[in-house]
Amino acid sequence: MPEPQPAIVYFDGQFVPQSEARVSVTCPAFAFALQVYDVLGGYWNATDEQLHLFRLREHATRFTESMKLMRFRPEFGVDEIVETVLETVRRNGFRQDTAIRLVGYISSPGGLGDLTATEPVGLLVLPLTWPKASPPGVTAVVSSWPRIPDHIMPPRIKAPANYLNARHAQMEAERAGVDHAIMLNERHKVAEMPRYCIFMARGDEIACPSLTSDQLDSMTRRSCLELLRGPLGRQVNERDLDRTELLLADEVWLGASITGIKAIVQVDGARIGTGEPGPICTELSALLTGVRRGTSALFPEWRTPVY
Repeated sequence: MPEPQPAIVYFDGQFVPQSEARVSVTCPAFAFALQVYDVLGGYWNATDEQLHLFRLREHATRFTESMKLMRFRPEFGVDEIVETVLETVRRNGFRQDTAIRLVGYISSPGGLGDLTATEPVGLLVLPLTWPKASPPGVTAVVSSWPRIPDHIMPPRIKAPANYLNARHAQMEAERAGVDHAIMLNERHKVAEMPRYCIFMARGDEIACPSLTSDQLDSMTRRSCLELLRGPLGRQVNERDLDRTELLLADEVWLGASITGIKAIVQVDGARIGTGEPGPICTELSALLTGVRRGTSALFPEWRTPVY
């Protein structure tokens, strides 16, 4: 199946060809990284001939919360974002899996004095091609780069500037010959991974870092918690995690809006569990996929149909 090619984007109040969505090099969003973003997935259900956007309103809400924490003053709110996303996807006519990136940015012409600008705020809705599938089991290393703390650069703001910290960790992992990095916070507890939340299971316990562990309030993390505690009937503890707990775990997995859930089968060169995706991760991944795509009847409120 060919990948969707975004032809139309929403940019500064208009639907335009992607090639015409441009900002000035003096724009504060470019000069000072005064922008926030969010990414959500759209999942095609061939039986129903419907594209489902997953947790669209929740993504739009988190997007506005990032702008609030950046002191942006947009003239649009959650309802306008939801309708704009739907119309952008409809105009592109996608009938296959796609991803949608939202960007809120200070759109004034700019200059060196605009570091503290709070308006005007532009909105970009950009459909993206779906990434290639990654292997079911991935490897990771605990990075020497600590995750940025809330009192310096709050990770709960989904802003490109925050990903410079994650970039260092991910590049370190790639130099080590593994797929991903696991980042610790200033207290040397597990925080998150570049672009992913993290869970572990050992014995009867399933655990993940708490939201005060210097991590993003991940939409996939929310979904995993609700699915585990709801239909799967599992108890999950949100608490501090030591790095050595990962090495002793029966299962470790990561999650993200586009990637979904992937088992981590090796950490710091140590095999996790059997070295293969475990039963909890496998069951959770299948359930989340069904809910997203609409092949499961669970949580219909998480899906917004496009057509």
